[in-house]
Amino acid sequence: MPVTRFEVTLRRPLAEGATFRGAGEEVEPYEELKGRLHFSIDPLHPANRRITDVELAPRTARGRVEWSSDVSILLPVDRARCSGRLLLDVVNRGNTVAVPNFNRATRPVFALGAHPNPPVDVGDGFLMKRGWVVISCGWQGDVPRIPGLLRMQTPAARD
Repeated sequence: MPVTRFEVTLRRPLAEGATFRGAGEEVEPYEELKGRLHFSIDPLHPANRRITDVELAPRTARGRVEWSSDVSILLPVDRARCSGRLLLDVVNRGNTVAVPNFNRATRPVFALGAHPNPPVDVGDGFLMKRGWVVISCGWQGDVPRIPGLLRMQTPAARD
């Protein structure tokens, strides 16, 4: 599944630019990137045939099926300070779970009318102290339309 484009809608310091100390060294401040990843696949490729109704999805002029997913990425501002480790957060109904669970942090609550981009609670900074990159990506298309939840935008299958 190649990513064809990354549309950044928010870029801000994480935890107001705090640095994280761990394993005897200081990790530079982190930043948060939010946006949308755009994907494109060949529906005729054998590896893609198991995707439900892919043969019924609308196609581009090049015969490809396209969709997008909301994404949140937490990573050191100085990319050289990354540990080389990445944690893919498999979100639950659009809610991030990795940082709240690993960092003993408070999970954000999204509701109609609430701010769609509340500050990320980094808790004890467990992942950041170790230089991990955390990517949270929407993978469900039926997530409630509440601003801030991460969802996947899929094309409707045709009959």
